Amino acid sequence: MLRWLALAGSFAAPLSATAHHSMSMFDRSSPMTLDGVVTRYEWANPHVYVFVDIAADAGERIVWAVEGQPPTILKRQGWSEDTLTVGDHIVVDVFGPKDSRRNIASGHAAGNAVGLPSSASKHLVERLQLNPDGHGLTYRFQLEDPEYLAEPVTGEVQWAYEPGATYSPAACNLDDARRFIGE
Repeated sequence: MLRWLALAGSFAAPLSATAHHSMSMFDRSSPMTLDGVVTRYEWANPHVYVFVDIAADAGERIVWAVEGQPPTILKRQGWSEDTLTVGDHIVVDVFGPKDSRRNIASGHAAGNAVGLPSSASKHLVERLQLNPDGHGLTYRFQLEDPEYLAEPVTGEVQWAYEPGATYSPAACNLDDARRFIGE
């Protein structure tokens, strides 16, 4: 079965959700398309990963690791741990790495915001406060990045408690976390 995954759109999130994620390791000026077969699908925190085996130059096979958003964000967009299975043929729009020796690509738009990269000088302060009624959280952030932002960006988002929402736990995968920070 062929599946076309527009991960750049499906994995996108608003500034408040992406503020602390850096896209500095990805080349956002050169989007690419991977056409291949799923070899592994990791539905885990902090990010979902899809591993895609593609045919490269001279017929050699390369497995790309495509980093997506966390499971909680993807679940809201209709994804689940069963969306993909090993052996599925997929086509994925991604941003490749700046370091051509790495086979990792980003399937989500992040950085300082969707479509705006971030630098190593980025500094983010996030605060969560329980609302007085006890039924929600106020998330406040201040983001500074002198290379890309003319002035600090601040924001506030209300997170409401939804007692009827279905909890869908996803374990934290330490290998996934290490991949994200480049270790």
